[in-house]
Amino acid sequence: MDFLNKIKMSSTQVVDECLLKFKDDGIYVSAVSPSKQVYVNAYLNKKAFLEYEEIQNVGLPNLLQLVNVFKRFKGKDVELSIDKNKLVVDTKGKNVKIELIAEQFFEEPKTPSFEYEEFFTLTQSELKGVFDDAKVNTDAEIKINTGEQKVKLSNTGKYQFSNSFDAPKCSGKVSVKFGRPLIDTLDNTTNDLDFSVKSDYPARVIEETEDSRFIYYIAPRVESK
Repeated sequence: MDFLNKIKMSSTQVVDECLLKFKDDGIYVSAVSPSKQVYVNAYLNKKAFLEYEEIQNVGLPNLLQLVNVFKRFKGKDVELSIDKNKLVVDTKGKNVKIELIAEQFFEEPKTPSFEYEEFFTLTQSELKGVFDDAKVNTDAEIKINTGEQKVKLSNTGKYQFSNSFDAPKCSGKVSVKFGRPLIDTLDNTTNDLDFSVKSDYPARVIEETEDSRFIYYIAPRVESK
């Protein structure tokens, strides 16, 4: 299930558990990575379902393993229901029951509020290229520098790659660095990404699909003075 996979993120930023809020127009999720370096807010439109019913909120444990469980139903239409304290995933001839976490054990994270100076969009191929370049090194930083109608993403390390892209809305105000959390947050995304940045501020990255929206706030790497 791509929706959960994008909430879960990867590697250093894997979200362990989250609360799914079933509302009349779809499912809402807010979560923070264990390191507190990333906040994610996600929405799945009810149109993504063949049939949708507003049920109780669902506290999901161990997202890493849960994504693997859902992969066992890949390509099949499934029915989700609640049986006491368990989520039931059911398809023809096969089902699984997943023990849930009570809603009272979740603390709703506050949505960050920042003002940004520069805005640009990267395609998946552009972003993956930058990430693959950085991964050639160990613990490389990725630096974002905006210029006049362009943005440059470069990495530190033994092999210092630099990639420049058109960015019509940029004017050259921002320089900000990120560590591994930038890669681990966005590695599971699949569409174009809208970036909002400001020097030494968390980046806001938005991915939208036909029936979902993901908003990530990613902490920068700031040198101590």
